[in-house]
Amino acid sequence: MKQIEVFISSTMDELAYERETAQEVIRRFSLSPSLFELFPAMSLSPTQAFLEGVRECDLFVLILYREASKPVLAELQEAVARDK
Repeated sequence: MKQIEVFISSTMDELAYERETAQEVIRRFSLSPSLFELFPAMSLSPTQAFLEGVRECDLFVLILYREASKPVLAELQEAVARDK
């Protein structure tokens, strides 16, 4: 049976602790976290890799605080377009 994949989107520097905490919680529920830090090396550009991760995930989690970078906004738009 395929594990449910949860894509976590946020700024990496500003919310590093929250990203780590979200990853731990997702694993406790036997789900598969998907974060940029865990992506293998790819031939895609970072932006294309992020968007592909959003397309392939089952659930999309957005963590915001003070800012949303252009890549985070692009991930959000992709998630909304795909009903994630």
